[in-house]
Amino acid sequence: MTQADGEDSHPPARAHAWLWTTALLTAAALACAVVLAPPAGAPPVPALTWLLFTGSSVHVASTGWLFTVPAVRAYAREHVVRCVWAPVGRFVSAHLPYLVPAAAPAPTAPWRRQRPRRRRQPRTGPT
Repeated sequence: MTQADGEDSHPPARAHAWLWTTALLTAAALACAVVLAPPAGAPPVPALTWLLFTGSSVHVASTGWLFTVPAVRAYAREHVVRCVWAPVGRFVSAHLPYLVPAAAPAPTAPWRRQRPRRRRQPRTGPT
């Protein structure tokens, strides 16, 4: 908001508290994910699985919650391409190969693109 609207140019203390709480929770979740990460080849501990599952759900839910805030909806109305069409376009372009199989081959993970090595046949004595 601008001062011309009669609003104070400084955000209220609640906005600062929300911002810092979000930043601290994000940093804590990242640190926990690093600490709980299993060694290569080992299954993850249940706490890591829970953290990643709930963290991704909360992220998606908080994005949807933002559109319940009148100021965010007003901003989105003013910037329709950036706030609506760009995310929709990214979503569609990412899922198009799966929705229309003839449009493009489905992408494969880089580690699956390598052909398996042939095993050498053991030598059996002099020939």
